[in-house]
Amino acid sequence: MESLSKIIGILRSKKEVSGEEIASELGISRTSVWKNINRLKGKGFDIISSRRGYRMIEEADLLLPYRLRGLINTKIIGRHIEYFAHCDSANNIAKKLAREGSKEGTLIICEEQEAGRGRLERKWVSPRGGLWFSVILKPSMTPVEAPRLGFLTSLSVAKTLRRRYGLEASLKWPNDVLINGKKVCGVLVEVEAEMDILHFAVVGVGLDANLSIKDFPEEVQEIATTLKEELGREVDRAKLLADILSEMEKNYNSLTLYGFESIFQEYMDLCSTIQKEVRVVQHGREITGKAVEIDKEGALIVLTSEGRVRITYGDCYHLRNIEP
Repeated sequence: MESLSKIIGILRSKKEVSGEEIASELGISRTSVWKNINRLKGKGFDIISSRRGYRMIEEADLLLPYRLRGLINTKIIGRHIEYFAHCDSANNIAKKLAREGSKEGTLIICEEQEAGRGRLERKWVSPRGGLWFSVILKPSMTPVEAPRLGFLTSLSVAKTLRRRYGLEASLKWPNDVLINGKKVCGVLVEVEAEMDILHFAVVGVGLDANLSIKDFPEEVQEIATTLKEELGREVDRAKLLADILSEMEKNYNSLTLYGFESIFQEYMDLCSTIQKEVRVVQHGREITGKAVEIDKEGALIVLTSEGRVRITYGDCYHLRNIEP
């Protein structure tokens, strides 16, 4: 990975550079240069090869690792970065890397995803300009407790948006971030486990940053928003990502050291689901009623016509406010 970063730096500093010059500067063979150039192309970098050497076509505002390293101020999360200009899904890459032994805190960034997805395998529109990333975590907790990672991540995003931009970001159970009642960010937690042993968790974040609402399918334009739409301008995605990761690490440390209760009240302070009529969609099942509580395990308690129902997963839709 170090050689890749150095080659990116060389390509950025010169209009065109030969393989021999790169090899000499890095003290590696020309074959190694060729292999690393192909690795970069595989990650989505637009590099033109000719008889005279290599030239990189660079776009502005890319979340390249060398840019992020000077911004990320964490000890674990984001210290190792895997970057892709194009990928099927950052979560899929993260799971593969975790199985291969990647360190806790490894950050996977995709500029655009071809098969991004949310909860219940719903497709997540992920064009260039958004913030699509996943983090590998290896907490000492049971698989049943893993959804708490989604709570802390959505809380981290909401707090960052409020602090950085003054936006009235709120939370919708379990892991969505809203602005003015419209979804701006979703979080997906996937785990690999057996029995009561959690091998690793992958937390994926999809944040609609520098996108226009017309970038979305018509059916979601009424229920989604973007930071660009809310602020009337584009944001610095690299600085935003660094802030989110810092907040995420702080909350992750609290969760692992002191338990779910250490972040629960902050989550509840920003949660807009309570006292709303909701419809929760699970696989082949819908539950409609008044959201009255979130218990200390993170389950949503819904008062239906048949009584109280405890819900531990599903897509939640706010229908209308209910006066207490």
